[in-house]
Amino acid sequence: RASGEMTPVGVEGSLWNPSLSPDGRILAFDWTTSESAGDIWVRDLERGLDTRLTSDPKNESNPIWTPDGRSVLFFRGSDIYRITPDGVSEAELLLKSTERAYTWAVTPDGHTLLFSSGDEDNAVFLWTLDLETLEAQRWFDRPITSAMGSISVDGRWVAYSEFVQDRVEVFVRSFPDGETVRRVSIDGGFAPRWSDAGEIFFAEGSGLMVSRVRERPDGAVEVDRPQQIGFLPPTLPGTQPFDVAPDGTWFLVIRAKHAASGSSLRLIENWGE
Repeated sequence: RASGEMTPVGVEGSLWNPSLSPDGRILAFDWTTSESAGDIWVRDLERGLDTRLTSDPKNESNPIWTPDGRSVLFFRGSDIYRITPDGVSEAELLLKSTERAYTWAVTPDGHTLLFSSGDEDNAVFLWTLDLETLEAQRWFDRPITSAMGSISVDGRWVAYSEFVQDRVEVFVRSFPDGETVRRVSIDGGFAPRWSDAGEIFFAEGSGLMVSRVRERPDGAVEVDRPQQIGFLPPTLPGTQPFDVAPDGTWFLVIRAKHAASGSSLRLIENWGE
């Protein structure tokens, strides 16, 4: 964050939705290959060791960590699973659904998963899943148009993005009551992530933005004006192009490789005449 310098991690391929462990030492991600629609892998960033956690033919993505770092939650097809990051255990089914469920975040106490899921009318709602009883309930009744979100370190706020008129914006909503909502982004934004310091990082076009939410003693909420602190490669809303280290001092970014030097496209006109 301070220097803007980038260092390759060493993982190459069709990579999606990076997720750093709570201590910032292990990276979980979705690795898609010609043989797989998407599997969950982890990399030990200190040792450079890759471990494949899943190998199901169905698409598996959106890995997120429990606060103790002992489990990774993800979706497989339309269902939600849990697995240990050592690559030894089998994935445990937590929720079976008829509609695709997107894993968002686990509350700091480790008791609740926040996820989104559609219904028979293709409306997307936010849900909570009790990780002890495995009971799911809809968080609030208004549908949203988002597939990603993040929970603050104190568990009091959820940052998420959704369409407003013709573009995607970042909001925060109080948790678990859901009654207070504030807009964070000014000129579009998606893929919000919290740091342990209470900052919200999000993508705005090619910019990496940061803002902060403050709750005053009287209960009022203040949101700082976002500031750009870096750049991100082009990506699509609905995917997570980066993650932030717990202390907010460095980031892990998915970056496309540059085309080979001298490569070009050729336009052939009047083809077939």
